Order: sequence, then structure tokens, then C-alpha cells
Amino acid sequence: MFSKIRPGWAFSCGEVCYPSQAPLHIPHFVPMADPSLLAAKPAAPAPSSPPATSIQSSTAEPSADSPSSSSSSSDDDSAPARNRVKVYELNDEGSWADKGTGQVQCIYVQPKDAYCLVVRSEDDGSVILNSKIRKEDVYQRQQETLIVWTEVTQTDLALSFQEAECCTEIWDQIVDVRKRLQVSSGGDDLDDAPIAGPLSLPPLEMSRLSEIEGLITVGVRSAAGRAQIAQIVIQESYIDKLTGLLEMCEDLESVDDLHALSSIMRSIIFLNDPQIYDIIFKDEVFMNVVGILEYDRELKNMKANYRDHLTSHARLKEVVPIKNPDVIQKINQTYRVQFLKDVVLARHLDDSTFSTLNWLVIRNEIDLVAHFQQDHTYLNSLFSLLSSASTTSSQKSDAIKFLHELCGMAKALQPSARTQFYRSLSQHGLFAVFESTLGDPESRQTRIASAAILAAILDHDAALVRSYCLAQQKQGQKPLVDLVVDRFLLENDPGLMSQHAEILRVVLDTSGLDTAEGLVSHPSSQDTDTEAFLDLFYEKYMAKVAEPVTGLELPPDSSIITLSPNRSAACHFICDLLCFAIQHHTYRSKYYFLGSNFAGKVVLLLKSHEQYLRLSALRVLRKCVGMKDEFYNRYLLKNDVFGPVLSAFEETKGRNNLLNSACLELFEFIRKENIKSLIQHLVQTHRKAIEGVEYVETFKGILLRYDQNSEAKKLNGWDGHDHESGHKNDKVAAKGRDGYSRVDHDEEAYFNDGGDDDDDEGGAEAGTGGTCGTFLPQRKATGASSTSTGETRTIEFVRGKGLVDYPDDDEDEDDVGGGVGKGRGGWLGRGLANGPGRGGAAGRGISIRIKSPGLGGATVGTQEGDGEGDHRGRKREEQEDEESADASDKRQKTR
Repeated sequence: MFSKIRPGWAFSCGEVCYPSQAPLHIPHFVPMADPSLLAAKPAAPAPSSPPATSIQSSTAEPSADSPSSSSSSSDDDSAPARNRVKVYELNDEGSWADKGTGQVQCIYVQPKDAYCLVVRSEDDGSVILNSKIRKEDVYQRQQETLIVWTEVTQTDLALSFQEAECCTEIWDQIVDVRKRLQVSSGGDDLDDAPIAGPLSLPPLEMSRLSEIEGLITVGVRSAAGRAQIAQIVIQESYIDKLTGLLEMCEDLESVDDLHALSSIMRSIIFLNDPQIYDIIFKDEVFMNVVGILEYDRELKNMKANYRDHLTSHARLKEVVPIKNPDVIQKINQTYRVQFLKDVVLARHLDDSTFSTLNWLVIRNEIDLVAHFQQDHTYLNSLFSLLSSASTTSSQKSDAIKFLHELCGMAKALQPSARTQFYRSLSQHGLFAVFESTLGDPESRQTRIASAAILAAILDHDAALVRSYCLAQQKQGQKPLVDLVVDRFLLENDPGLMSQHAEILRVVLDTSGLDTAEGLVSHPSSQDTDTEAFLDLFYEKYMAKVAEPVTGLELPPDSSIITLSPNRSAACHFICDLLCFAIQHHTYRSKYYFLGSNFAGKVVLLLKSHEQYLRLSALRVLRKCVGMKDEFYNRYLLKNDVFGPVLSAFEETKGRNNLLNSACLELFEFIRKENIKSLIQHLVQTHRKAIEGVEYVETFKGILLRYDQNSEAKKLNGWDGHDHESGHKNDKVAAKGRDGYSRVDHDEEAYFNDGGDDDDDEGGAEAGTGGTCGTFLPQRKATGASSTSTGETRTIEFVRGKGLVDYPDDDEDEDDVGGGVGKGRGGWLGRGLANGPGRGGAAGRGISIRIKSPGLGGATVGTQEGDGEGDHRGRKREEQEDEESADASDKRQKTR
């Protein structure tokens, strides 16, 4: 197969070719012909008299930019004499100043993107005049040999020709260009100029290459022009003729003609015509095409060595012979398209051409993957070669790199087709190959390619790897994940270690199945395998993976930990993996932390020399705090992790670095979220260190939070622990994996009960409590409420201010009968009227206040009413209302 052109790799085709001493890179450039070839040849003497025209003008100088094209050096000997002119400029005194003598041309200049009048000096070849032809009527022809015009800068210029025939020819070219500009839709260039009539190209000769280049450059700017040029190129075999001129121009060292050839070839390629591409990528044509493209005006006297690279280094190497010639041809074409796109035209490609070439590559790669997937004989031979004990290291390396290229091309397939492709490879023994290639001690390239293949499979279908590991476990074999863990711990290459850490993270990533953050779809058939795999990993491999961190010890005679580069890199990747586990594997990560001293060991990294290790340790602590889970808060306090964090913070001495900012962000989060247990620990244990930091307001805010929490504790009986985060997690735990809450049957029974507790004393009627059911609390009683977790909470009933006025005792007692009593200001304040008496509202004025938050569930216990049926007087009601209002005001102030 063919890889993208990348440093250190040659192209791979069939079974790949990776020459170790021939790295592929942008080819270097070698000196070309002598620059003196660019100078024009001297000619006959200049005309004796300047133009006789007198025009007022400013003293602005004309442009001296070098043109991008020039005439061929192989013109006949009379051409320099015919094109010989003198250049004049009208000065401030009203006289014509001679600016020099040279050869004139009307050519297309690429930097100006327009046709220009260019005059080169006959003495040294320098540019005397480079004037862009404009559509305005500023040009005049006087006598037989004079052309006069005014520049945009209001400078008057004149050309005095030696030959009238040359003056006529240049004048006709100026008129033709102006006509094209005038019929354009707007602007002063040829961008939108339509093609007037059929486009024709002159015969392909060296002497007319500059003219052909200009015509093609102008023609490709419109859709009609591109279509006509493509038709001409195909019908007249233009590419074959261009490649035929290459050798002639190189023999004559005609630099200008070679540059013109290169420009013409690029314009033809940029037509994006499929038939033209079929011609270009033929075996007998492609080498001459890249030979033409070795020359570039922008590189002046340098040329690329594309042909040398293709001849010497890029070759087809087959580990297992490919018998189908069409497949070999498609492999070669794929490589050539990539080489043209990524190397030859990398600096010139436009979006349209890049998309077309990229589409050609993708189309060929899809065809190649489909062919090899269906060729079971070829795959059997390939995997037999990989599993054979007699296979040499180089053969094994080439075969695994071929598989790497094949998996890379499979990324262009649709997801369903890609799944089928990977499963087809696994049936032929792909996973068994990793046992010998992931840890190949002889070839680093083999280890890299194997890790890349495994990463590509995991990126698409991690369930396939998990299922394979579980199948190995059931059969008593060593699971593939065990091999990955070993390679992660033993690998000496930090790059490969990083890749193995990423493989572990992807295989443990169950975010597609985890619905804790929302309702997402997940295949139910994979749930069992995923849970089983996670159980296997946490049971047997999690402690092994974390061993480089859990095995840290602080030297007794030093306050700094010094680690080897490999262990430092391993600790960094382990911290990242633990952050991932904390976020995605909630209860499993808790069990792991509960059974290990990971937090106590990870803070030792804060004493490391390497700054990135300190940040990695801090990132783990920040992730634990960020979960806002009281379990992690208690775990961090148990291991006293904030002492080392404050010490590391103090070592920064207020410098504006990343460690200082990360520490401040951690403490600011604690303050902002008001995590009470952590704030209490920080102030009570490290108050002196906190009070010493005055250049930020974060620690002052923590002290203020502590004071506020202490005051609230005195008023509300807070026990110093933050129950809120625990309650939140219990509520989340009560939810199903689909994100919906489970039904609390006790709560439902409470609200659905109509009136099971008939009060004998009060004679309450069942069902008169409405939808709220029967609720008969005593006025000054406490009762136990049942919760979903079985915890008993104390409930205090507080009389609240009435919402309605009750009738006085002296009103007619027969006016009010049984029914729902009117509770005043109370939660569920509806009482049951006891008989026909108007004063028998037992639930009147009752409210409920729960002292300590529960762990979920609803209050389902009920309190029987006191059954008072007496007619209380107005005075007592007013007294009770005043007491209730005072208590409410005190609670409001406390809040």
C-alpha cells in the first residue's frame, strides 16, 4: 500500500517498501544553468531621434519588477534587431529622457497577474520597463515607429522602435489585450474575461512557449476556457508534446523555456479533468511530467530532484506476491497521486485540485481494501508469514507495516464496512499477531506499527477488543490487555509509552454506555461484556498500572524526589489515566482509592524536580475535589493532601507560573462551591499558612466562608460535615443508567394513601384531606420519618402564620360542618374538621421544618392530631401568631 509522504518513510506498495537508509522528504535542489542565459543578446545601434511628442507629466518612476516569462533564447538572429527599442520618459522640464535600449515583449507577467510591456536592457539583461497594459484609452501610435502612453502615476512613457514591423506587431497585441479587458465584467485584469469565439493554441514550439503560457493562463480563468483547453490537450496529445520538449530544453539549458513548460503543465493539471489525470499517471508519462515540474520560477536557479527519488528510492516491494496486475497498477497510481499532491505541487495546490486528487486517493484506497478483504488466500499467506517461527525480522516488519497501511486506508470506509473489515482480519488471526509484534525487541518500527493498528481498531470498535480479552480470560490465556499493560510499564520510548497509555484509556472508555450525564443510546448487548471487562481490569490490572506511583518513597535524607525519565513519563500518564477513571468509573474508582494509598503517594510527586509531574499530581487532586463527592473529600482529608499542596504553593513565592495558578484555581473552587468539610480542615489545620497569603483574595474568602459556616453551625446545629454533596450523589445513584429516576414506593404510598389512619378521638372522615391524604400532626411533637435509606430523621412541627382568618367563637356553630380544615401557613397544613364544630380544625397553622437534610426519599410517617375540638378564643390565636412571626423572623435572619 502507499502511505502518505512523510519524513523517514519511503512509499509502500503491495507489501510495503521502507528502505531504512532512504528517508523520503521534500527533495533537495541542485544548481541550474548560468544566470547569464537570462540576458538578451546585443543588437544594432539605436534610433537617432527620440519621440517628438510633448506631454505634461510627473516624475514618478515605472515598476522594475522582473517579469515571470520571457522569450526563448533559440529565436532566430534577426529577432533581437526587430524587437530593439529605446525607452523614453517625459521629465519635469518637458523634454524626453533616454532610459535605455533593449528588447521589447508583450507577455503575461505572473506576479502582476496581467499582460505587460517588458523591455530588457541589451547591456546586462536588467528590466528597463515593466508596464501593465490597461483597458483605458491612454495609448497612441505616432508615425510608424512610436508608441506613447500615460502610466497610472501620470508618468508619460514612449517606445521608439528600430523596425516599423515590430512596432505594428506590439501595437496589435496592445489593442487585442485592451479589447479583452474591455469586454470583461469589471476590473482591470483578465480574471472574468469571457472567451470570444473558439479558443485555439498555436503550434507547440520552443519559440512560442511564452505565448502558449499566456493564452492558457488567461483561458483557465473561465469555465468555458477550461473546457476548451482540456479538449485541446486531450485531442492534440498536448501532454506528450510537452514532455517531448523537456529533453530538448534541458540540452539547450534554456531556463526560460523550462519555466514556461512547468507553468503550462501546472495549469493543465489544475484543470481537474479525469481524462487528463489518466494520461498523466501512466507509467511512460508520469516520470517526464514530474521532470517538467522540477523547474519553478520562484526558485530561480535551483531545481528539484523528483525523478532521481522516484528512480532510486521509490519501488514496489512485495512480501507476499500480488497476482492481480490491475491491483498493482492501482497501487502505483495511488502512490503517484500522493507524491504529486504532497510533494511536487504542495506549494501550488488550490482547494479544488487538492480535493480532486484526494478523492482519487480515497477511491483507489477503498478499492484496494475491498480487494484484499475478499482475497482470503492472500490474507492466509500474510498471517502465516507473521506467525511462522522461521520468518525473519525484516519480513515480519514489512508485513506488519503493510497491515498498518491497510488499516490506515480502511479509515475511508463507511463505519459498517470498516467493522466488517476489522472482524475479517481478526478471524484470520490479527489479535494473535500482537503477542509477538507489540513487544518486538529487534524493531522499533514494528512496535510502532503494531500499536498504531491496535489504536485504529479501538478507535472504531473497542468492544471487539474487550470481547477478545474476555474470551482469552475464559480460555485461561493471557489477555491482550495484560500485554498492553506490560508494554506500558516496560517501554523505554516515551512516544510508544504514550500510545500504550492512550490504548488503555480508549479500551476503558465506556462513555458510549454511560448515561450519568444524559440519555444516550447504547447497545444493550455490549453492557455485559463491558461490565465484565471493567471488573477484570480493576481486579487484576489497576494496581499493576499504578505501581510506578504507588511505589514512590521519599528519601529520608532529602525533600526532593528524583525519578528516571521513563518513570517520570509513566507517572504522568498514570495520573492522566486516574483522572479519567475518577470521572467515568465512579464507584469502581472509589473502591480502588478505598483499598489503596494512591492519594498519599501522588502528593509525593509535588516534591519532584519536574514541573509537569507536579501539575499531574495536582490535576488528580483537582479531579477528586471537582466531583463534589463527600467520599473523595473524606479520603483527601484522611491522607492530609492539602499540606503538601500548600507547601508547593508557597514554593512558587507568588510567581505567575502554571503551578501557582493551578493551586489558586483549586482553592478558589473550594471557596466558590463552599465545600464545608474541606474549608473547615484548611482553616483549622493550616490557618497560619492561609493567613500569610495576601496578594490574592482567595484565602481571605476561605476564612470568610469558615466564619459564615461556623455561625450557621451554631444556629442550625451543623455537625461540620458537608452532607449536600453526599445527598447529590445518592440522588444520582438512585437514577437508572438511562438517566431517569426510579420510583420510591414509600413516597408513592404516602401520597396515594387517602385516610388509613382514622382518629377515634377526632372522628376524622377518610378522604376529606383531598389529594394530600391524611396528615394529622401534633402541635408540639416530634416524630420519626422514614426515608428510602432507612435513616431516622427528627422532624419539628412549627406553628406558622395563618393564611386565612377563622371565624370567632361567638359565630354560629352550625355554619361550619365537617370537611377540610384551613391550615394557616403550614406545609400540608390541611387539617380534618372534627365534627360540625367550626373550631375543630386540628391541622390548623401547622408547618414542618426538617432539622438535618436526609439522604433521599420523602417523609412518609404521619403524626396523629391532638384532636382538640375546643373553641379557642381570638386572644390565644393572636398570641400564637405573634410567636410564630417572631420565630420566622429569627430563622430569616439566620439564613
